[in-house]
Amino acid sequence: MGAFLTIIKPGGYQLTEVSPSYKGFEVKMADFVARYCTFWNMPNRWLDDVIKAYRSEPGELPPPQLSVASWIVAGECVNAMFDIITGKEVKFFPKFYFASLRCDPA
Repeated sequence: MGAFLTIIKPGGYQLTEVSPSYKGFEVKMADFVARYCTFWNMPNRWLDDVIKAYRSEPGELPPPQLSVASWIVAGECVNAMFDIITGKEVKFFPKFYFASLRCDPA
């Protein structure tokens, strides 16, 4: 289980870099995170497996909305908002915050 958060900076990179369409955006963003982690030698096989399993499901599925992951990302949002209002440095897209209950990167 994991969650990721990205912050868009006005005038900076936009989410259209990941996909010009909102359709299927959640899985495209998950794929972006997985590829980014792999590129920087921090692969998450379990995330790759989740993406593969989600894409192999027949038909069109709603994006997964797990309550635990929602709580994780809510915590990330609060931390990021605190950093923004106190003038601390934050990561802007294409960088992101990624939290996982599984600490095994590979």
